[in-house]
Amino acid sequence: MSDLPIDGSVKAPGGLYTSINEMLNYTQCLLSQGAFNGQQVLSANGVETLFAPQTSTPYARGQNPQYCLGWCKDDITDNIPHTVIHHGGCMTTSGSHMTMIPELNLGIVVAENAFTNVSPLIVQAIIASMLDKNPQQAVEGLAIAQAIEDITGEYQSPHNMYRFKVGISNNMLMADAGNDDGNITIPLLSDDIANLVFKPYSLVADNKNKIEFLRNEKTGKVEYVAYDRYLYRRQ
Repeated sequence: MSDLPIDGSVKAPGGLYTSINEMLNYTQCLLSQGAFNGQQVLSANGVETLFAPQTSTPYARGQNPQYCLGWCKDDITDNIPHTVIHHGGCMTTSGSHMTMIPELNLGIVVAENAFTNVSPLIVQAIIASMLDKNPQQAVEGLAIAQAIEDITGEYQSPHNMYRFKVGISNNMLMADAGNDDGNITIPLLSDDIANLVFKPYSLVADNKNKIEFLRNEKTGKVEYVAYDRYLYRRQ
């Protein structure tokens, strides 16, 4: 049994402890075609094989992201006009993310003494800053987090007849909505984050109903939400 404070069923493929310095050394080796400190640790062909796409994956970005031999490979996107190679790791005690952009000879490693899944967001924010972009706008996760913060709260229809409340429940964005049909709880799906437009979860194939949060043009604060035929004002 391991003395490490992790479950005994976690093995090396998904439970390897190391330091951030060693991860940076590994990144430097891969970006140098397998060379490290003047020694060829891995052949250049070996590195090329590691980064060769094997199958499509949902754990990356772009139109057709690929999974290589232990690495995710992102397509070029509007926010990052370079191929990005990355992978993360986590256990209950820690989390990390390693990212490389070979074209820029850039390697970034972020680690945390917990697992909040913030590491990849920090990596993306660093890349956005290096590319002279606003991380709050360029990093989807940050934009979503800001949008959720902006709309969370309670709203009331005219004469305080009905309430519309938005918040996080079980890691899902939810709305408790009241109208003439009664009170319902609706999971919200993003439709247009930039304009704070969401869709209520529905099994209807072509549900065109939208939930739109409206900002004050002068202050930028969210003051209203429109749902169905109702307009609710923020409290």
